[in-house]
Formats: sequence, structure tokens, C-alpha cells
Amino acid sequence: MTNGADSQQPTEKPEAQSGSEVPLTVATPSKHDVSADPNERDGHQSTAKELAREFRWIEFFQLSINGALAIIGIFALCIYSGQLKVMQGQLGEIIKQYPELQKSAQAAADNVTVTRENAHLDQRAWIGIGNVTGEPTQGEIWKIVVVFHNSGKTPAKNLHGTSLVDPVKRGGKPNFSYAHETHFGGAMIPPNGDYHATLIPTNSISTGKPSPLTKPLLDALIAKDFILYVHGRITYDDIYNCTHWMTFCYLSTPDTTGFGACGEHNDTGEEKNCKQ
Repeated sequence: MTNGADSQQPTEKPEAQSGSEVPLTVATPSKHDVSADPNERDGHQSTAKELAREFRWIEFFQLSINGALAIIGIFALCIYSGQLKVMQGQLGEIIKQYPELQKSAQAAADNVTVTRENAHLDQRAWIGIGNVTGEPTQGEIWKIVVVFHNSGKTPAKNLHGTSLVDPVKRGGKPNFSYAHETHFGGAMIPPNGDYHATLIPTNSISTGKPSPLTKPLLDALIAKDFILYVHGRITYDDIYNCTHWMTFCYLSTPDTTGFGACGEHNDTGEEKNCKQ
């Protein structure tokens, strides 16, 4: 039998029974793991809903602006399209009218040119032969005077040229060449003014100076054994710096008292430096 003292002795320590076992610990939940307060959860949910509502309003506002901009863009495109069609139509009309416009522009340019040319013609100097005089008298020096007259409204400048007497036998023609002839020049003729060139047909063979007209020479002239021609060529400038030229030819009349115009070598024109 086991006595009471033996039955009251404690049993051996657990360590003694199993030295390799580790004591077990029970984990205590932290405050964060514990469910929050219901009121706090409701507050968070309300805030989230408010933020979501605001985002929806912002998105709606942005969509509205984008829509308005799209409408404005479409409206602008319509306007631009209409303007483009109008411009295309105007361009088409211009293209159609271009030949007529070109003709009108050319006509206007031609009118300006004609007006300018008419002004130049009206204001420029005009040199012509005013007269050729000189009646032969036996025993006297025969003087033939050629008068160059400016009938224009402005001066004739830089008058240069050649004028000469040319006795030609019956049936012959004068030689209109002036390369080796004496030239005069440098004169200016005012409006309605004259320039006189004096020519002497008879010169002494020995001295080369003017000599009186002899009877045999006068008789030959009267008998038309020869004809005395007076001819030449001149140039002059007008106030527009245009150079003009003139040729002239006169011959003694049958009664030998004067001179008449030849049937040729009476002309006028302009040099290449003239620009209207």
C-alpha cells in the first residue's frame, strides 16, 4: 500500500520529464489588428464617396470643355471651309478674267507710253530747213545761205553736221557722202531760233579763197550744163537727251534765182539712244 505521504508528493517537473520541449506562447492581437470603430469606418467611407463625387465633377467639367472645344473646332472648320470655297470661287473668276485684266493693263501701259511720247513730241526741239537763198551775180562772190530753224518749244543742243555745194553735170547725181567733208558743230538753237550756214561755190584754184563768179561759169549755169546742189546732214539733241538727225537736199532753180527741194535725201529720224 502506498501511504498518504507518498501520494501527496508532487510529481517530477516537466523539465525533468522532457528536457527538449519549448514552452508555448499565445500571441496577443495588436491594436491595429483589431477592427476599427464603426463610426471611424463610416467617416472613411463618407470621405471616399466625397472624393469620388468631386473627381466625377472634374471629369464631367473636363469632358464638357473638350466637347465645347470640339464644337468650336467643327464650327471653325465649317467657317474656314466656306471661306475656302469663296476664295476658290474668287480665284476661279480672277483666272477667267486674267486675259481681260492683262489686256487692260497692257492698254493702260500703252496709254502711258503714248502720252509720254506725245509730251516729248510736243515739247522737243524740231530742226528743219528754214530757207536756202543766194542768187548768182557775175563779178561778185556767190554766197549761198542755208537757214536751220528750230520750230520746237525747247532748245536744240549740240548741233553738228555738214552742208556743202555740189556742182553736178547734166544727167548726173550728187554724192551724198560726208566722210571727208568739213563739219560744223557745237551750236545751240533756241525755240523759234535760226542757225545760218554760209557756203561759197566759187573758190580760187591758186589760193583756195572765195573768188567772184565769172561770166563763163554763170553762162554754163544758165544753160544748165551743170546743176548746183546744196545738201548735207545734221544731228542735234533735245532736252530729253535724244539725238535726232536730218538730211537735206536743194538744187538751183531753172531761172537760177533760188533753190528748190530735191526729190530725195530729205529725211529725219532718231538715233538709238532715244528712249521714250
